[in-house]
Amino acid sequence: MRKLAFVLIAVVCCVSFIGSVYAAELQKGDMVYVRSNLRADGSTIFWHNMRIYKNLIPVGTEVKIHSCVGSRISFIVPDGKTTYRIVASANQWDKFFVKNKSEIGLDRVSSDTRSKIENCEVVNGMSKEEVYASKGCPAYLAWGKTTERSSLTDIMQSDKWYYMNNSRGHDVMVTFQNGVVVKTGGFEQ
Repeated sequence: MRKLAFVLIAVVCCVSFIGSVYAAELQKGDMVYVRSNLRADGSTIFWHNMRIYKNLIPVGTEVKIHSCVGSRISFIVPDGKTTYRIVASANQWDKFFVKNKSEIGLDRVSSDTRSKIENCEVVNGMSKEEVYASKGCPAYLAWGKTTERSSLTDIMQSDKWYYMNNSRGHDVMVTFQNGVVVKTGGFEQ
């Protein structure tokens, strides 16, 4: 009986420790920066960042985390009036935010590239980081393989990113070679 009690206490302690390590990554009140241009449907941001959503939160915007639990991340924009929520796994918050603005790399790009990023454009020669900053998380990495549960690392390792205009329409497919865009255009299977 004592052994069982000891094991249960050990398990509870481990779970508490793991939970606190996870919570230490992103907590309520943290000030972070938006990794990419985020498009919202009202106050909701979906992982696939479809172009049809007109409400835009620009890349590099400093925001305050309101909560980060389960499959929801909510944050407040600088005006303090609007709270957005991201429908995505909270343990993949790095797909949407950075703690240090310099991680985005906007200070290292030309003014022409920065303008393209701010206008959500993609052109040949852009790096994966620049495309991600411009268009956000792609909807697919391969025909039929969504990025909903993909990590940022998985996305960055892929050489094809598929973006959506809306739930039925494709926007653009971006093809990379050696980490830079070599082709943009229609979808290929």
